[in-house]
Amino acid sequence: MPDDASSQSRGAERPPEIARRYTLRNRRGTTAVLTDAGASLMEFWSVDRNGGWADVVLGHDAPQAYLHNDNYFGCTVGRVANRISLSSFECSGARHTLTANEGEHHLHGGAGGFSSRLWRAEWLDLPGAAGALRFSLRSADGEEGYPGNLDVSVTYQLDEQDGLLIEYQASTDKTTPVNLTNHSYWNLAGEGSALGHTLQVQAGEYLEVDAALLPTGRRLAVAGDAFDFRYPLRLGDVLKQRPAGVDHCFVLNAAPRDNALRDVALLTDHSSGRSLQVATTEPCLQVYSGNVLDRVEGKSGRLYAQHSGICLEAQGYINAPNRPEFPAIWLQPGEVYRQRTRYRCALAE
Repeated sequence: MPDDASSQSRGAERPPEIARRYTLRNRRGTTAVLTDAGASLMEFWSVDRNGGWADVVLGHDAPQAYLHNDNYFGCTVGRVANRISLSSFECSGARHTLTANEGEHHLHGGAGGFSSRLWRAEWLDLPGAAGALRFSLRSADGEEGYPGNLDVSVTYQLDEQDGLLIEYQASTDKTTPVNLTNHSYWNLAGEGSALGHTLQVQAGEYLEVDAALLPTGRRLAVAGDAFDFRYPLRLGDVLKQRPAGVDHCFVLNAAPRDNALRDVALLTDHSSGRSLQVATTEPCLQVYSGNVLDRVEGKSGRLYAQHSGICLEAQGYINAPNRPEFPAIWLQPGEVYRQRTRYRCALAE
């Protein structure tokens, strides 16, 4: 586990271009290590059934590496998570052209998106929290092609029940799309393949995608499908039927209501006894099985292979600005975007 020396002192001044790490720890020893580079989760230390500790998220050793994080380890992605087709959309009667960073399409906010930015960090003292840290930034009008100045904050709050709550807020001075998420790769065993994990998702449908992983507009029922995660499925068994892996958006059963959290997914590693419970306010959960990881250098010199981690990204609908049949993700001036997602890593019940 990281020691207290890894925490950023609360009053320290530093050059703004240097990324730093910040540590939250509860009384049980569960620890979240964050960095202002990409407002990212660097480490999450959790105990197993035998009392051993492991860091259960993939990533890099050095905070500075998160500013050049091609695989989006642990980061906040935006303005719009996932893909926007042909890197453009129409808003308020004008066509906006975005940075194309996945062929002709726009992915995770573009090459200079939130994941590659250095955020401002601020410690918070919140009731009931073992520790809390807020990251904030301003995304300027025209940045990566998006309209409007957008003021964004992301708050991480660790509680005494081993839950990590992530709260997002944003406001704008022009109509703009906003869809934020966290892109952590979870491996509850601590290392090796995650294909032995089982996953359950409270979703009866998922979005059909084309070869570019863009939604066709059709919602497919999970019943009778390899992706019927309504019941716990071993990921390795799923990939025997879908060898290309999972990179799909699941439409969650219960509709969001009043920004209230609802349980939507459970990831379990039976070898360690750890489970990850996911609760969110969002309508969708993107499940990604680390399909393109290929000898990516990670922590302590490890090489992350394909399926070394699983992403569970709570978010709005993919490519919504270009899909009028999907619920919109527009943020208007005078409105406040709010999103909450909680990851609780604990022993399986």
